[in-house]
Amino acid sequence: MARTMDNMTFQGEEFNTWLNSTDYTGPVGVIVKLYVKEELREPFLKGMEAKMASIKNEEGVLVYKLNEDVTDSVVFWLTEEWRSVEDLKTHCNSEAYKASGARMGAVLQEGTGCQLAIYKLCSSPALSI
Repeated sequence: MARTMDNMTFQGEEFNTWLNSTDYTGPVGVIVKLYVKEELREPFLKGMEAKMASIKNEEGVLVYKLNEDVTDSVVFWLTEEWRSVEDLKTHCNSEAYKASGARMGAVLQEGTGCQLAIYKLCSSPALSI
């Protein structure tokens, strides 16, 4: 059986429904695997630089970083960690996030686009370095 990293999707309303209805309120992480159109790789990176400069000042953001895939130069891994689900919700409800989402659709490959995984941050100090 083929597996993907997804445990949620941006398709339809699954992510927004979870975000607005979850009983979990603690720290949360998001990993998004982005498949960028080859000809839009450089504009994507420039856009992400500008986006990340503003996000680092948002309330509750702990980690927000972009990494290039080890085997494919047009695949990127966006890692986000937020102090609480409420902080992530505030981020996702911002006008900047909505505008970024609209632009992102134009740079992502048709069909694959992106994959999404949400996780709870482990609270045990022994589980992180």
